[in-house]
Amino acid sequence: MKKIILIVLVLFLTACSDDSNQNDAYFETYNGLYKALLDNEQYLTSSFYYDLTLEVSKLNDNQFRYYLILDNPQVSMYDVQLMACDTTKLTVDSDVMCPSVGVFEKERYTLIPNQINREKNYVKGFSLSGISESSNIDINVIIKWNSKDLTDSYQEMININSTKLEKVVLTSNILNKIDNGTLNDFEDENLNQVEEEINNSISGSEENQVNE
Repeated sequence: MKKIILIVLVLFLTACSDDSNQNDAYFETYNGLYKALLDNEQYLTSSFYYDLTLEVSKLNDNQFRYYLILDNPQVSMYDVQLMACDTTKLTVDSDVMCPSVGVFEKERYTLIPNQINREKNYVKGFSLSGISESSNIDINVIIKWNSKDLTDSYQEMININSTKLEKVVLTSNILNKIDNGTLNDFEDENLNQVEEEINNSISGSEENQVNE
């Protein structure tokens, strides 16, 4: 009986140790991405490899939720890791976690043009969200990925600002349903409706500017 209890205890401690090591690996990856953003001084404004868009939804008078959406890959991108940090909170001693995907998950995500395969984690895109106290949201983004055969690794860092988006603040109920993660469960017709709302908002803003 004592031998059985000892074996069970050893297995339990081994499992705990494995989980601890895995968590350490996750945070090491996170800290590496975060440090890369801290140390970087030059950012791209767009990419040839994918589309990156930023939308903003007003929660109340003092809070805004931003949505960073990465989709429409132009090349095959394997083992994608994505992190988005509000520049006002991107500091050495910040205790605010930046939203990310492909960092704390066991799954490895892949973007391939015109392909979605849930079993293989071939996803349509990613959505990251966070909360800001200002509608003027400035985000630094880092994305890393590998080639299919893992012989080549790629990394891009992009700055995206809400003031460059026609100064439109969305209040879309549909957009509020997007959480951090993949876009696979977000239906195409919903995305089309969001795009229609964006276009209508932009048209409205342009008309107001003309009237002013």
